[in-house]
Amino acid sequence: MLDREGIVATWESDQTPLARGRVSVPRFKTVRRGFDPDEVMRYLAALEARVGHLHSESHKDAQDVGPDVADLVRTFDHVERLRREAAERMVAEAKAEAERIRVDTQFETEKARADARRTLRDAQMEADGILSELESRREAVLSELRGIREDMLEAASDLEATIEWGVNRS
Repeated sequence: MLDREGIVATWESDQTPLARGRVSVPRFKTVRRGFDPDEVMRYLAALEARVGHLHSESHKDAQDVGPDVADLVRTFDHVERLRREAAERMVAEAKAEAERIRVDTQFETEKARADARRTLRDAQMEADGILSELESRREAVLSELRGIREDMLEAASDLEATIEWGVNRS
């Protein structure tokens, strides 16, 4: 839209205005190795609407002027066609890049999952080994405790017999 000084302002609040004869290059946010596709598409849609409006005005005005302006309108139409083709190419390239990133991410995710499964399997095997060793030790300790208990029962029985012999003798 034009302001009082005849300066064209872009629709983005953080853009510098378009001055007569100069076009500023918009600044887009970058996301994963490229521009934000939604932001680019909004910008292109706004630009296309503005160009369409100017195009229809130029055709109306071209009917009232001479052949030089008609040539200018044809040139403008050609430039507009080139702009559309460039925008379509940019969108196709952005989609291709997004697909490549998606495939790369999927590959890395599968690789990480495989690594996690391998690590889990190794940890399970180590835990099983530790449990087996602990079971073996537990059995050995229980056997030793049973032997000690038998020895203690035998010693208690001998002690009881000795006490009884001493009591009977007196």
